[in-house]
Amino acid sequence: MIIANIKKICWIGLGVICVALGAVGIFVPGLPTTVFILVALWAFAKSSPRLYNWLINNKYLAAGARKYLETGKMTKKIKYIIISCILLSCSLAVFLFLSQILLLVRGIIIIVGIVGIIYILHIPTLKK
Repeated sequence: MIIANIKKICWIGLGVICVALGAVGIFVPGLPTTVFILVALWAFAKSSPRLYNWLINNKYLAAGARKYLETGKMTKKIKYIIISCILLSCSLAVFLFLSQILLLVRGIIIIVGIVGIIYILHIPTLKK
């Protein structure tokens, strides 16, 4: 019982952090809102139906995520935005902020960025 409560609190905590990062991502270029909202929805689905319903029905935070969850598809515009954000954030991290860090860390960031782009490109495109 205690372990179940701890797990629930951890899932809710992860969801709240992702909602906060997603909200910040609305205003900060390079921070992908939809990805954080999808993770938050996943965490809330495991822990709190009330928070899940609140988030999925939020017209400001979950619009892109709702379309993806309903259809399994994304519009070209959303794909371009996500890929641009991945390229921008990885480029800034590798070449500006982490230019003095080990080559291994920069390589990992580049690989994760490429995997993210490949994943987005494999998602079916929603026709308007």
